Amino acid sequence: MLLLSLRGSLKALALSLFPLFFLACAPKPSLLLSSDPKLILLATPGFRFNDTGFVKHYNDKISVEIYSIGQVMLVLEIRSDSICLNGECHSKARVNEEIFGASVAYETLLEEIIQGKDIFKGEGKLTEQGLIRQHLVSPDYDIVYERSLKGTLFRDRINKTALMIKEL
Repeated sequence: MLLLSLRGSLKALALSLFPLFFLACAPKPSLLLSSDPKLILLATPGFRFNDTGFVKHYNDKISVEIYSIGQVMLVLEIRSDSICLNGECHSKARVNEEIFGASVAYETLLEEIIQGKDIFKGEGKLTEQGLIRQHLVSPDYDIVYERSLKGTLFRDRINKTALMIKEL
């Protein structure tokens, strides 16, 4: 009798702990740290988005959402190892190359622009009256990159790409 009671208790304990094993292995949800409304322009020779949206910073990714007439047109997520466009993920290098062109792109370029950080390791950087500007010229690109409290502008005149993020 004691053996049956012990088996029943062990079975009940195992059944109650079973869901915890699945929860422990489940991916943790991202924690939203900030969400800022912006005016966003993303233009390449192949596509153009120019509308309002949000730049959202999470503990494990950055998300840029562009809306048009209240509908989500583009969701771009930058993760530690990939960039996803509307749920389709690729390597950071590939997405940067598609947006900026092979002669300009490097793995963290898009992320640096969205975060308002120096690009090309700060090459050509000038600071004056609250404006940080980098002008980079080669036979393959002519880049103007400007940052201030009001927003960020990246423009490559040769490859015809632009990314602008402005405060609303």
